[in-house]
Amino acid sequence: MRVWLGSLRWLSFAVLAVLVGFVGLDCVAPPRADADTPVAAGEYVPVASTRLMDTRSSGGALVAGETRNVTVTGVAGVPASGVSAVSVTIAGSGATADTWFTAFAAGATRPGISQLTVPQGTYSVANTAIVPVGANGQISIYNYAGSANLIVDIGGYYDNNQATSAGGTFVPLNPARIVDSRSGLGTTKAKWGAGETRAVQVTGQGGVPSSGVSAVVVNVTGSGPSANSWMRAWGAGSAPSTSMLNLTAGQDAGAMVQSGLTSDGKLNLYLSAGSVDVLVDVEGYYLTPDHDAQNYFVPIAPTRILATSSGLNVKAGKVTPGSSVTVPVRGVAVNSSTVVPNSKSVSAVVVSLTEAHNNAGGFLTAYPTDQARPNASVMNYQSGVCPKLCVSGLA
Repeated sequence: MRVWLGSLRWLSFAVLAVLVGFVGLDCVAPPRADADTPVAAGEYVPVASTRLMDTRSSGGALVAGETRNVTVTGVAGVPASGVSAVSVTIAGSGATADTWFTAFAAGATRPGISQLTVPQGTYSVANTAIVPVGANGQISIYNYAGSANLIVDIGGYYDNNQATSAGGTFVPLNPARIVDSRSGLGTTKAKWGAGETRAVQVTGQGGVPSSGVSAVVVNVTGSGPSANSWMRAWGAGSAPSTSMLNLTAGQDAGAMVQSGLTSDGKLNLYLSAGSVDVLVDVEGYYLTPDHDAQNYFVPIAPTRILATSSGLNVKAGKVTPGSSVTVPVRGVAVNSSTVVPNSKSVSAVVVSLTEAHNNAGGFLTAYPTDQARPNASVMNYQSGVCPKLCVSGLA
């Protein structure tokens, strides 16, 4: 896995999950599941985005050092059992001090990494997280300093070998840009306006097939927002009441989104206020259950595998603009313990990329080392500290 940078930054990487393709087996996709037909482990099932927790209206802000549990099974279309992990959007708002959140399986040891950095102030920031499910069907979220409100929205889940729902297996892609309103790529050549929804075509674009797709993984970026606002993304049905990207006037920002699609393969994108250019980069897709299974999701305890600030698995020092860093993934070890199996059957990883201590904005892109650098970004950042979830294939 390789990461290319647009400006001088410290970098760290925490691996959250691996995607495993079973080699040496004749893998045939399961039929559409009924009540007594289990499906293979680690398949993804999108659900309508639903808010599970909002401490602004109930429960009160998390104080320094507090961990709050969130029930994620048996709610919002997620079954009560057979769930290995969930895809959630975690937002922080109204922090009284600079802080960070980390999410992990309830009952497990809290990892020493951050998944969302929340600056002091009244505005909201958000990030996607894929979190293993722990005791009592819950995940835990920890707040480091000060007090801050927590908002948690669920967008889908990963089943396990006891599941009875029809999930979809994952196919990673070299990131490709499929929408850019600045140039008119994939949409009208004009900014989104306040209250505007556009349906953008995803299937048949950027390596995504025209059929057999149940959900997609995309990076949605808002460029040059004229006002503080937020965006929603969804596939079929009515618009959710939740947001997936918070925007601050004058600052580019992006978020990874896992979403189902409309029947004709489109993704709906809505802007709440002001105007903004929108970019969409596709990182992979999930197959429908009636197509061949390829890759299964295996959640692991979040573990930092590279840090340029300390020299962990890389030469210490900031990464210069226009340069790239090769990130060891297969067989990588930390404190003499192997984090990711050293096997070619590991085809992709879910990682949290964190950049820090820069005096200018920029962007990052991540891609397999045997591929050309794509014209797509997985992170847009300003000055400060910014963690971001992404999915990348491996060489």
